[in-house]
Amino acid sequence: MGRTTLWRKMKKYGLLKG
Repeated sequence: MGRTTLWRKMKKYGLLKG
């Protein structure tokens, strides 16, 4: 319960970091 949130956060961070 929270794997999607982690993925979303990781994806957002990845986009921000490039």
